[in-house]
Amino acid sequence: MKLPTLLGLGLILVLGAAYTGYWFFVAAKLQAGIEVWVAEQRAGGNDVRLADGSIGGFPLTFRRDFGAAEMLLQGAAPAQIVAASVIAEIKPWNLNTVIVTARDVSFSGSPGVYKAGALDGSVDIPKVPPADYHQPFLGFDLAAANVQLPEGQRAVTAGPIELVAARGAVMGPVPMAPDLGTALRGWAQAGGVLEVKAFSFAQKPLDAAGEGTLALDEALQPLGAITLRAHGVAETVDMLDRDGLLDERSAKTARIMVQGLAKPDDTGKAYVDLSLSLQQGHLWLGPVKLAKLPSFNF
Repeated sequence: MKLPTLLGLGLILVLGAAYTGYWFFVAAKLQAGIEVWVAEQRAGGNDVRLADGSIGGFPLTFRRDFGAAEMLLQGAAPAQIVAASVIAEIKPWNLNTVIVTARDVSFSGSPGVYKAGALDGSVDIPKVPPADYHQPFLGFDLAAANVQLPEGQRAVTAGPIELVAARGAVMGPVPMAPDLGTALRGWAQAGGVLEVKAFSFAQKPLDAAGEGTLALDEALQPLGAITLRAHGVAETVDMLDRDGLLDERSAKTARIMVQGLAKPDDTGKAYVDLSLSLQQGHLWLGPVKLAKLPSFNF
């Protein structure tokens, strides 16, 4: 065998051995980090239950299968997060992005039980924590399918939401705190906002996509502004009116606004560009109070 060939094979072996050592070193660090996090949560009074396991996925992925996972958050308003299965993945060339796959997820707390058949996406954790609210605490790109709201609540209808997805970032430092409410209050008071760079929602007859900025008021309730391009708005207004959720004046105003804004898309189907606001516990279309927002108790 010629010398250049031998040198090439030797280089491949050296690089392969180096990468293998790197992979197992990082895998051990990730596993230790998970164990430390679980211990810290339990020490703080939160109950965390995960399936036993280790990091797998060699050579192109760091993968941890948490199995059926459960977390009980203590505090002024206890909450429980449960999933039938959770898998987290990190690529060796991008250690700051966690890819998440979860099935049959539920969140139980105030104001009720929220469920999703599937939750998929990724979370980006910056290398450097934010110094102020101009910098991200974390980024996200998540989609939830078959979302069920607590009993007595509705979006367009009381049935499952087919899809809700969002991509954006939590801006500003989130302080360490003994419970979620205290952390959120500190984040909000420091000027923290939720930047939603892309948002989509589908629940017949409404199909919408847009962007917006959200924050929390002094009572830790959502407020903000959203711009949407939506199909099925006229049908949605008719449904809300028919179900008695709009008074006569609001229904009339909404219909006039929708008719004036409606345009045909490439297929001839009518769409409307809307500017919505969240304030005073409601979702507003201009002066029209469209829906009551859930009241969160942290």
